[in-house]
Amino acid sequence: LRAWGQKDLVNNHAHLWIDNSKYTWKAIVDADQASLPRPPPVSGTITVSGFAPGWYSVEWWNTSTGVIENTGSAQAAPNGDITLAVNNLQSDTAVKIYPQ
Repeated sequence: LRAWGQKDLVNNHAHLWIDNSKYTWKAIVDADQASLPRPPPVSGTITVSGFAPGWYSVEWWNTSTGVIENTGSAQAAPNGDITLAVNNLQSDTAVKIYPQ
């Protein structure tokens, strides 16, 4: 997994782009041309630090359609970390985090 994004520490908001680092345009083209399987989905966790302790809404966005695919919540630990579980990510996803 690979992730990057921005945090607004004044308002405790963040947005992230998370992708499967092996799912590149070249890997897809090479796989399609050689009739090989595409890179497999990946799972893992992403930890974002610097939040005020408390509960946050989490939106998971489909980057191809621009539609929210899933919503949930996460609690920032006393040290300000929010940990997100990423399961079976084929290509990429976007995440929006904001206070509940």
